[in-house]
Amino acid sequence: MRDKYNIAVVTNDIYTREDAEFLTPLVGASLAVMGEDTRRMRKGRPFTSTNLKEGTGLRPVINFIIEHGMPDAR
Repeated sequence: MRDKYNIAVVTNDIYTREDAEFLTPLVGASLAVMGEDTRRMRKGRPFTSTNLKEGTGLRPVINFIIEHGMPDAR
């Protein structure tokens, strides 16, 4: 998406180049553990997970950003 859209993600209250470099997101976390934690904390509210190493789950995130976060980009 970075080739088509100007996107930034804020990881705390100050967005820095370090944040951008950190997000160039191959973290290696367990989606199973994150899913359990998310279900517990969101109490039934929707969520989605991605695994960019394997290329899974990205389409729902892209669709959400285009449909809800970038209304002029449709």
